[in-house]
Amino acid sequence: MTDQATFPVTFAGRDILFRQPIAGQIIILRRRLLRLQQEAAQTQDENKRMELASQLIVDTLSVVESLVVNPADVEFLEESMLTGKVDHTELMAVIAMSPEPEKPVKKAAKKTAKAPARARAKR
Repeated sequence: MTDQATFPVTFAGRDILFRQPIAGQIIILRRRLLRLQQEAAQTQDENKRMELASQLIVDTLSVVESLVVNPADVEFLEESMLTGKVDHTELMAVIAMSPEPEKPVKKAAKKTAKAPARARAKR
């Protein structure tokens, strides 16, 4: 993984250092969230709704776990979810409050002066 910027968050009473998510992670997580919400709204099957909710939690945890710097903090977050101290929406909020990635500065291309069309035609 490339060197990602990090940012600290106090979450559930613990200071946790997170890597800044890359844009693709956020886009994919949002798409999955929307898709799962649409599917849940269209089904009357309670088992299917539970399956969709579980998938959303797994997707959220996958992204969050990839961003947590310290493995002990991953265990803390998992334990907090298992015991009901936090839920996936709180974890999604952590991702949402991450700082915007700095955009790389592009170097301006060197401009070369072109001779006027008439001057090129005389050559």
